[in-house]
Amino acid sequence: MTSEGPPAAVTDLPTSLPSLPRYGESTLADLACSVLASLGVRSEPNPLALPEADRVCLLVVDGMGWELLRDHQAAAPFLSELAVTGRPLTAGFPATTATSLASLGTGRPPGQHGVLGYQVAVPGEGRLLNALRWDQRVDPLAWQPGSTIFERAARAGIGAFRVAHRALGRTGLSVATMRGADVVPADTLCSGACRMPGAITSGTSTSSPSSWPGRSRRAPRCT
Repeated sequence: MTSEGPPAAVTDLPTSLPSLPRYGESTLADLACSVLASLGVRSEPNPLALPEADRVCLLVVDGMGWELLRDHQAAAPFLSELAVTGRPLTAGFPATTATSLASLGTGRPPGQHGVLGYQVAVPGEGRLLNALRWDQRVDPLAWQPGSTIFERAARAGIGAFRVAHRALGRTGLSVATMRGADVVPADTLCSGACRMPGAITSGTSTSSPSSWPGRSRRAPRCT
């Protein structure tokens, strides 16, 4: 049987069976470590074999996965074109916002950073922790004491910034998994888009809602 019409621009993937996370090879945690390695942090692994870079900008679009982009290429032609030469990464399990952001922020899989889902049991207390809203009774540093990629970047002399809504700058989740970055507030998509080019041209590395290290500590300005 043959199909008519133009071939898909994005590499097809099986949709009938779930994809298992390939920890240590091609997950969001591996992206984080590889970014640091590409910036010259020799202690970090580079499983994605990213080339050497002076600065890195990572744009995070929550909820937009490879299959969604593949199935709606006309809605995002620029990203679809980039995906033609790209390859998919797995989010890890479970593929929730909190868990995925924690893997990006720490460079570790869920079993190591401890943000195991949208809601997780607080040990010995018989209640749940909502990872996005957090709980003032839970110490973020005690929950996730491991270093973040931003802290590891700072130790290597690399500046790191996060462009994010000001309400997200000091949440429990951000303290637990993304501490160490200078937060640049951007309360609208427009202001976020404005700050990213300025950060890149000034030598910083920025993304929204999470930013990644670059070799300058100058904070970006939006005019």
